[in-house]
This record gives sequence, structure tokens and C-alpha cells, in this order.
Amino acid sequence: MAMARDGLLPSFFSEVNMHTQVPVKSTILTSLVAATLSFCMDVEQLAGMVSVGTLLAFTIVAISVLILRYVTSDEVPLPSSP
Repeated sequence: MAMARDGLLPSFFSEVNMHTQVPVKSTILTSLVAATLSFCMDVEQLAGMVSVGTLLAFTIVAISVLILRYVTSDEVPLPSSP
């Protein structure tokens, strides 16, 4: 939803249900992609992909934190910096 608001995805994905405030269309699309992958792949392959994806996400966050630690706040404005 946030990527659609930022213009990285079509605005179709940013629409939320007025009653529940849930992005129903993006949730359905994500569920369809996950279901398709689970039906087309072996469980071991899918588990390997999930493990690699999780490790990659944690690695990117860790590297970003290290970079932000040594970059001055003048170069990158941070919401928590004075």
C-alpha cells in the first residue's frame, strides 16, 4: 500500500476498504501469488526461497543501519535526529 502511494506500484493497490481500513485488493493479489507459488513448487524449494528472502531482508536492514550510523545527519535527514 505504501509503495503504491509513493508511485512505485499502480494506485490500484493503495485503495482501502472504507469500513475496515484494510487494503483488500493488495491482500487478495498477495494471497493469489503465494497460493500460486505454493501449488507450483516443492515444499523444500519454497522453504529455501523463504529462508533466503528473510536472510536477505535482515542483511539489507543491518547494512542500512551501519551506513546510517556513520553518515552525518546533514546528508540524510532522519526523523529521530535533532
